[in-house]
Amino acid sequence: MKKEIGETRIVFVFDRFVVKIARIRPVKAVKKILSFGTEYLSVGSSVFLEYLIGGLIGNIFEQVSYLSLHKILRSRLSPTCFCFFGFINIAKKVSEIPRSYNLDQAILRSHIYSFIKYYKIPGKLFDTHTFVKLENYGFYKNKLVLLDYGNPWMYELFHKFPNEMKLFFQVLEEILKKRRKR
Repeated sequence: MKKEIGETRIVFVFDRFVVKIARIRPVKAVKKILSFGTEYLSVGSSVFLEYLIGGLIGNIFEQVSYLSLHKILRSRLSPTCFCFFGFINIAKKVSEIPRSYNLDQAILRSHIYSFIKYYKIPGKLFDTHTFVKLENYGFYKNKLVLLDYGNPWMYELFHKFPNEMKLFFQVLEEILKKRRKR
């Protein structure tokens, strides 16, 4: 078993499945909102909510996104099996992208920004936290999948631009295959 601690969730990785537990951090949330001061109240309140319920929202949106998407797009998300009111999310384990693929963040970022610009996708929907980090991708049943897709923007992106997202994964998969052959 491997344990990873993020800002909003703790992830336990087992042989065949992954358990994501929401982190509820009221003390850190209060400290963050106080550090912003009154002139940044709207920014501070969003950070406050992120530390307070961000993990719950992430787990819920992963479950909702996975269940609501058409089969073709759903196959590009790591499968979520069960969610208990956002507190616990159980997903199938996917394989990490091997280092032999030799893809760095700059190449990935370039592909993503070109894709956003070409298809005129609003930048706020294409969450760079999720898409630019190579560790947010893996392989499941020999298909490239996204691991961390638990936010409202991702849900909106997949529903408003399904064909574009399908193409995004196909192109990224081809880039990875070409990089591996080098």
